[in-house]
Amino acid sequence: MLRVALVAVIALGLAARLAVWEHVFTPSGTELVPADSHGYLTVVRAQLEAGRWVSRTIPDVAFPTGGPAYFPWLHLTLVTIAVKVAGLAHAETAAAWVGPALWLAWLGVALFWLRRRVPGPWLALVAAVWSWCLVHVEVSTLGTADHHVHEAFVAVAAALACGALLERPSTRSAVALGLVLGLSRLLVTSAFALPPLVALAAAWFSSRELTRALGLAAGTASATALAGALLVGAGLSSSYELFGAFQPLFAGACLLAACAVSAVRSGQRASAGAALLGAVVALVLLAPELARAVGHLGRHDAILGVIDEATPLLSDWRFGLALCGPLALLAPFAVWRLLVKPSAWRVTVAVMTAGWLVAALAQARFAAAFMGVLPLAVVATFEPPREGRPRAVTVGLAALCLVMLPGALSGTPWVTPSLASRVRPTLEWLRTGARHEAVVADPYLGLFTAWYARRPVVASTLAQMTEYATANDRARAVLDARDDGAVEAGLAALDAGLVIASPPFANGSVAPGSLAERLGRPVLSVPSLELLYESAESRRDDGRALLRVFRRVPGAAVEGLAEPGARITGRVAIEARPGELLEYRAEVMAGDGGTWVMRVPQPGRLELSDGTAVTVSPEAVEHGETLRTSP
Repeated sequence: MLRVALVAVIALGLAARLAVWEHVFTPSGTELVPADSHGYLTVVRAQLEAGRWVSRTIPDVAFPTGGPAYFPWLHLTLVTIAVKVAGLAHAETAAAWVGPALWLAWLGVALFWLRRRVPGPWLALVAAVWSWCLVHVEVSTLGTADHHVHEAFVAVAAALACGALLERPSTRSAVALGLVLGLSRLLVTSAFALPPLVALAAAWFSSRELTRALGLAAGTASATALAGALLVGAGLSSSYELFGAFQPLFAGACLLAACAVSAVRSGQRASAGAALLGAVVALVLLAPELARAVGHLGRHDAILGVIDEATPLLSDWRFGLALCGPLALLAPFAVWRLLVKPSAWRVTVAVMTAGWLVAALAQARFAAAFMGVLPLAVVATFEPPREGRPRAVTVGLAALCLVMLPGALSGTPWVTPSLASRVRPTLEWLRTGARHEAVVADPYLGLFTAWYARRPVVASTLAQMTEYATANDRARAVLDARDDGAVEAGLAALDAGLVIASPPFANGSVAPGSLAERLGRPVLSVPSLELLYESAESRRDDGRALLRVFRRVPGAAVEGLAEPGARITGRVAIEARPGELLEYRAEVMAGDGGTWVMRVPQPGRLELSDGTAVTVSPEAVEHGETLRTSP
């Protein structure tokens, strides 16, 4: 009966992930979601074309300086293998299956791990949460290749390893926990949150055996993480986002602090002093990076403040309830119950649940890990159920899980046209329709542009690290500029030749008078940007295009004579799309000698207000030639 229940639960979970089939495999091609999936493909393509699988940078992002690679190496390798097997020509189709395939594999492994820890029908309940909870569906649905698919199961692996160590401290359990903590950064970027949670759980207990085991776990975690950082990570970089020196130092510091607590409580003063000294030294070395990490959790970067995964669930409880399901309401009760009646396993899942809940309340990106360990806490709370009430408890929890199912089957954001599908035609045109130059655009277009257009981009949604945040600020300064001189200076400093005008996809509004707003008008007036292409897709009822592509040009210099102080207006009609005309308009004032000069970035017939006209050729725009009006 249990096997039938598990098969049914998993089948419904797989159906939820495949429900978006027609929105992923479209007539125009495979549509991946979210943007980070395209970031992975950009790195994979660069690695396959270069013939090496270890990349220290993320290609074509944060131009011109570039940005360090912080994607988890093992997940990147799995995506690379999938693409290599299918062939680079079918990269998107291969990547589309990464999410559901890894979820299915992880689910089987996790249920196998739990078969002795979670009895009978409760295993089906745990599987139902992992299969139907909307946050789990979103991170592993068809069409996504991001590393978030691992987060729930890495959190579960850490809980199981920690619980085993606290129940029976031994060399084997210590090494197992150390390996989980040391290798987790190969799969998820949130691995830095695991060591402090393990340390908090361990602080509830003390014994000589536990002290030794925690010391061995600290050494194993640090050594494993250091080896991984040197082999496939960022070496000795102290940045917390990278797989570098931060991970071994932080894991060692947290576990040594727990080791010190256990040593003090078990009367091992010498061991306590040595462990505490090691923890303090490591934490002092990491203090600047820890401050940065707290700032990022507080969404200090502008992009981090608006992307969905950075949404604080504490301030948007409706979104949180939809994402996590009604079972999440049991979290405070479960944590309290488990801490009232502590055991090694109960304390472990209580601390893990509470820690991930706090993190998810700060940013939604941690909701998958929270909903990974929460069902374990619920099971530990209600199993065994009170005498005389087993059926009521089981039925009640099953009902809570069933409430999740409709949202899992129909609530994913891929049911509506994704941003990728709306911008893809324009970016694919850009790949062959313009010179190979760097692009300044809204950060939400960054990874799409790098993948579809094969163009280096300045801004992207990779906003946490300093290099990416700085690049985003530079791009934002150009798009927000109100002065034409500032626009030209900004583009020249970035060595960027292309600009994509669009709405800011985070909030849908632009500042009046900014470059982004002016490039969206029916009448253009920026003298250094030539309109190359306008998308056919519209974003508003007035039919204005979603995207416009401009290139930086010197523009033709049109000279003429008029009365000193006279205002001369020039207009060039632009056929952006068949049947749709835009206009470039410029206005200059004649000098004391009556001469005037007008920069024109658009080829075509320039109609002047003095009744004359000048034909501006593409070559004149391209090379900055000087043209003179007829006398």
